[in-house]
Amino acid sequence: MQFFEVETAYNLFRKRYGYKDPIAFYKDVVKDYMDVMAARQAEPKFFFFPYISFPIIITEQAWYQEHMPYYKVWPGVFDTFVKTRLDIKAELLRFPHEAFSILLPKTDEPILSFDFNGSLATVQTITVIGDSKDLRKEGYTGINMRVVYRVEDRNEFQYPGSFMKSVVMPLDETIEEGIDRDGYIDTTCMGEEYELPASIIDACVRLTIATIFLATGSHKVLEYDVLAKHLEAYRKMRGQDEDKTKEYEKKARAKGKFGWNIGSGRGDRGLKLPNGVSYAAACQQAGGRELLFQHVRGGHWHSYRYGQGRKEVKIVWQEDITIRKDLPPKPLNV
Repeated sequence: MQFFEVETAYNLFRKRYGYKDPIAFYKDVVKDYMDVMAARQAEPKFFFFPYISFPIIITEQAWYQEHMPYYKVWPGVFDTFVKTRLDIKAELLRFPHEAFSILLPKTDEPILSFDFNGSLATVQTITVIGDSKDLRKEGYTGINMRVVYRVEDRNEFQYPGSFMKSVVMPLDETIEEGIDRDGYIDTTCMGEEYELPASIIDACVRLTIATIFLATGSHKVLEYDVLAKHLEAYRKMRGQDEDKTKEYEKKARAKGKFGWNIGSGRGDRGLKLPNGVSYAAACQQAGGRELLFQHVRGGHWHSYRYGQGRKEVKIVWQEDITIRKDLPPKPLNV
């Protein structure tokens, strides 16, 4: 299965400006921005500043500094994670990296989509930056997301559309209580306003938090994105020969694959949207009903204590169980 890749200013403009190192590129871009803001120079050296905001640049820079970790979310697990309650204390949220990206699959019907002023916008990737020590000292945790989307039949600018979303949660509340996922009106780099539905914000937040819990816990639904020629052997060795599995992971890393699959091989989404209906529209027309249309006994997050004195806590995903797999998925009634 093919997945979207993270689109960045470095990938798009490195040849134009003669860069071979993303760290050097973003260092110069940030300096250029700061010099313009401090009036040390009249015009930016990089032409794309009117179109790419400084928070986006900082997010991309952080991802490269972390060596570009990524998580591929397969269609068969997507709806489970975005429709599961997060009745887990926010203090248990621990980030696997200071920055990472979530890659959505390329499917005939987009996994996550919404109406963009009459055109279909497809969410492709989410890049996440975690909280800071200072924020935790104040009794909060949070996530900062940059969600990238592409709009059909729109090519005004080669850089993709995106929106930024920050969610701050009190440590002593559950994530379900603390997350802010209201929709709002956003503006593109070209100055066009559009509505971001609450369902899209909610799905992105829940998928991000699910990825964090999976990456910092342990579950068979998560596996390293090894080279295709090693995949069969890697799966046989998992849980039996840790040294051998680490060797396959190291070989993949050497080829630039610093990532994991979530739900590898689960290519059948189960959810069947009518042609031309976006994810956001389906949520609205269905009145918020559950989007897992087979008879499913739902999965959930569970906290486990472990270690000396059972003082440590990890979050583990308990998978859902499909009842009567012989029956077809229930279609969305819109």
